[in-house]
Amino acid sequence: YGARGEPDSDRAAAKDADIAVKFSPFELAARAPVRLEEGVFRVGALERVHYIPDFVTAAEEAAMLDQVRSPAASWTQLRSRRLQCYGSGAGAGHGELPPWLARLAEALVQAGVFPPDAPPNHALLNEYQPGEGILGHTDGPCYEPL
Repeated sequence: YGARGEPDSDRAAAKDADIAVKFSPFELAARAPVRLEEGVFRVGALERVHYIPDFVTAAEEAAMLDQVRSPAASWTQLRSRRLQCYGSGAGAGHGELPPWLARLAEALVQAGVFPPDAPPNHALLNEYQPGEGILGHTDGPCYEPL
């Protein structure tokens, strides 16, 4: 229960109803398949970690940052960072991905980075200020196998 005696779930529902701001429409250009199996984008000896330079254009990057900074974005202040959680996996708990992240997930599937039957289902966005950083930790079973 909250400070005013109402159940936390009621307060959360009222807060959601008060938010009239929505994310702006967002599109990404079509993506060509990426050949991850060739190892060109592999990061060091990590078999399943890849870096794909210029996967998004500078204009797409700017448009995504506008979405992250929009009034529709909901930040949670943590001890050492701010966090945005979207989607339904890994405890994100915020339902569907917003349109801009859904388009990015579709582009990752289209490029072959994720299979069509297992597209990205959540995103966690962290903001660190100078001198801040993520503390040592182990991710839970939602992120297995790696």
